[in-house]
Amino acid sequence: MSSKILERSPIPADKMNTAGIGNSLLKWDFDVKNDLDFQAIFKENKDRIFNFIFRMTCDYHLTEDIFQDVFLKAYKGINKFKGKSDISTWLYSIAINSTRDELRKKRLNLFKFTFLDEKNDSLKYKGKTPEEEILEKEKKNILQRELNKLNHNMRAVLLLYYFEGISVEDISKITGKTCENIKVSLYRGRKTLNKSLKRAGYDF
Repeated sequence: MSSKILERSPIPADKMNTAGIGNSLLKWDFDVKNDLDFQAIFKENKDRIFNFIFRMTCDYHLTEDIFQDVFLKAYKGINKFKGKSDISTWLYSIAINSTRDELRKKRLNLFKFTFLDEKNDSLKYKGKTPEEEILEKEKKNILQRELNKLNHNMRAVLLLYYFEGISVEDISKITGKTCENIKVSLYRGRKTLNKSLKRAGYDF
């Protein structure tokens, strides 16, 4: 069997269950209730940043912690943002660094993976036969497992490009690496994934 399972397309904002996250911002030990500009930034970017961190960690509770840390750093450093790139690009950069630091600290075993968007499976598979649903979940399982085997930087580049739909140029700004380096990482990462996936009967 053969199926294209890694397509470059943005993930809708509702792919993760982020219910309640909007209120969590107001639980921090500083007052943002009157900071309407930062509230707008938070509401516009919270889902995509949460989704990205979750895909990097495969741990919901750890994702919540890192998520809070990312927006805390963003709030404290907002005056240093020079506007040379989109605000989301800046937030992704903070998220990558915070996630890397936390994973190193905890030395997590990422092979204990979960589905990429497990919490919305029932909606995504609506209209599919039971056999099609099983195959789709199997593909996700394999893909997540193989992604987790990659080093942090390569995994982040693949997730940003294929799952978040971010351009090579913007990934370059997020990671601080050249566009050529990003293209090399994409090529090598895809090649590595393809080998493992083909052994399981899939390609992309």
